[in-house]
Amino acid sequence: MVVKEKKLLILKGPYGVPYNFKVTAATQIKIGEKKGSFDDLAGLINSGALVTFLPLHEGNIALSIEIRQ
Repeated sequence: MVVKEKKLLILKGPYGVPYNFKVTAATQIKIGEKKGSFDDLAGLINSGALVTFLPLHEGNIALSIEIRQ
């Protein structure tokens, strides 16, 4: 799920646990073999994702997001 106004990506883990990632201008997004944008993520449901992130007290900051199609 994407929360556009907060630039937040919410993914469900294997047991349904939600994980929140803040997306910044520096976050690299790749969809398949192509570069993507935050807005592109909204239409992708039930896709596998690999997120590299920086865990901070104020929330997880996504460094890169790779969507496998």
